[in-house]
Amino acid sequence: MHRLTVPMLLLALAAAPHPAAWARDACRERSLDILLTNDDGYDSPGIRALLDALRLAGHTVTLVAPASNQSGTSAALTPAGVTVRRDADPAIYAVTGTPATAVLVAVTALRSDGGRPDLVVSGINNGSNLGTAIPISGTVGATVAALRLLSPPVPGIAVSTDRREPSEPPGSPANLRHFAEVADFTARLVSRLQRDACRGGRLLDGAIALNVNYPPREPSAVRGVRLVQKANAGDFRLSYRPAGGDAYAASYAPVDPAAAPAGTDAAAYHAGYVTIVPLDADYAATRGAARRSLYPALRSLEP
Repeated sequence: MHRLTVPMLLLALAAAPHPAAWARDACRERSLDILLTNDDGYDSPGIRALLDALRLAGHTVTLVAPASNQSGTSAALTPAGVTVRRDADPAIYAVTGTPATAVLVAVTALRSDGGRPDLVVSGINNGSNLGTAIPISGTVGATVAALRLLSPPVPGIAVSTDRREPSEPPGSPANLRHFAEVADFTARLVSRLQRDACRGGRLLDGAIALNVNYPPREPSAVRGVRLVQKANAGDFRLSYRPAGGDAYAASYAPVDPAAAPAGTDAAAYHAGYVTIVPLDADYAATRGAARRSLYPALRSLEP
């Protein structure tokens, strides 16, 4: 197996073939069985963009996600039981629980064959998940639940981005176009991992997930893709303030991006790179072997 240095990886990431070329590769003949979820809700623009892109790439996709917004729930479960509603699309289910619960319901209750999906994809989250936000994120928590609570574990990809037009709702034309571009990148990432697996490797080496953050830029303005460490700080600090009576309101204070150390996800993201952080079930796959195994899979990938 190739072992690329980080500079070699970054050069190789700039020359990915178009998805149509990959579709002609015999290594992509088998459709992947993908479980799609998120924490923004089953009908959010981000998850629907991923559904379209992954289906267009030829994969079999089942969408099982929270019925309502469950942001910030990490890998929390809903132990009291849930209800599940099937959408008009028979492959879409809304679950009255957390993202981690949706993953468990999908795999343990909704699959009549008793098998496991090849991959869990979570997102596209409306908002980046960098640094200290990673263990809080329900988007990431869904993939961690697939690693920690399923046996055998199922690898995953968590995908997040900030809106291209922050003052506009997620469903505005500019933001919908951005979600579609991030979804296209995600489908190409899955295809690149699948090509590597077809050559005798695994879809993802061992029980790991990838935390992917795509910057809110036009694809032509994205500077590349970087495999990085998570920062020890996030993009915001959360506190609470009295709001009258017994109520307390959340207050978000932004963190200066310049404070993020070089080589971390927060620094690279704000510099215009797509960032990829490998995670294990403890939110940090720091082993050298786990990181090196990703280099062949990620080379020749572009935003």
